[in-house]
Amino acid sequence: MKEKKIVLMILILLLLMGCGGKKIRKDACKHQDGKCVVYYPNNEKIRDYAMGLCENEEEATHDFEVKELGDFLCIVYDTGKTFYLTKDYKDPDLSIIDREIVSDQLRYAMKADGLDIAYTSRFILDTAPDRLPIEEYTLNVEDGYLKIYVSQYDYTLNVPLAYASAVTGKNFGIMTETYHKHRYIDPERPMIALTFDDGPYAAVDSRIYDLMEKYDARCTFFFVGDRFSEKEIENTRRGIALGLEYGSHTMSHEHLGDYSDAEAKKRVVMVADELYEQTGYQMKIYRPPYGERNTSMEQGMDMTAILWNVDSRDWSNRDAGTTYQNVMNDSTPNDVVLMHSLYTSTAEACERIVPELMDQGYQLVTVSELMHYLDIEGTVFGGR
Repeated sequence: MKEKKIVLMILILLLLMGCGGKKIRKDACKHQDGKCVVYYPNNEKIRDYAMGLCENEEEATHDFEVKELGDFLCIVYDTGKTFYLTKDYKDPDLSIIDREIVSDQLRYAMKADGLDIAYTSRFILDTAPDRLPIEEYTLNVEDGYLKIYVSQYDYTLNVPLAYASAVTGKNFGIMTETYHKHRYIDPERPMIALTFDDGPYAAVDSRIYDLMEKYDARCTFFFVGDRFSEKEIENTRRGIALGLEYGSHTMSHEHLGDYSDAEAKKRVVMVADELYEQTGYQMKIYRPPYGERNTSMEQGMDMTAILWNVDSRDWSNRDAGTTYQNVMNDSTPNDVVLMHSLYTSTAEACERIVPELMDQGYQLVTVSELMHYLDIEGTVFGGR
């Protein structure tokens, strides 16, 4: 039984490395340079790689194995290098069928590589799935990755083979994974959290959702329970799917100090319970209306109170230009910005605020993400 487990683990490791299956050894071509001997299949790209091995080694012998995987042959060298070819040893003719995965992986990878352009609003717009010039890209498979040369950025994107079937529609003969959207935040770059109180209100929330989706950004909403309806819950499901954050703003925007500790806590938690029952989303934060906390209520409460340190005063001015100026003039790294998703003027202001903050170098994150990267825990947070 122990030996069977070991064999099974080896097979799984081969699959995870990008190769596995039946071994097929074809007659190989041979290249010899002095005491260096290299074997290679009849393929120009692999021949160039094989000959290159002898440029670096005076005395060596390198060979390969061939394994049949799905639609392809996997060429495995003793150096660890792998290639995928067609059954007749040609380079595979690959094309992209899933633009969303490529868009998401490109944004993630270029940010992770620290490329400044990847943090700009222009980059996000130009890498939207429907704007990618995929007909200009070249694709090949090596070393466990689908390699996509993205011409407009002179950048080679390495997509894990686990997603390659979804991207190309080809069978690579390995275990695949259901794709989930990736997100990269650079802890060394400035962040800011935009927050919106007093919803849900689909007419404004939807415009903010559109904006967050367009710029691949995140923000946080604080909802009043009395505003829930079937329409509002359905609209909120979209925001949850986009990765936005939600917190409680009590049942009816009440002064928490007017209630006993138990009742005040109930007024906060009821909102979280309702949203969880309707959507499965669990709120972990709340915002006390008017910023008036009931600190004794918070004892033993598994929700963090979120305040703010930049006030847009959108509720007072109801003017997009003024709201825009208030946010842009006062914002600094690690701020929590207060707005309200009840006013069309707020949505209009955000259509300027979001791309301009990005182009100033800010990453637009949820409050919880900001706390995480600042390594902050506790019962209250309001930016810093």
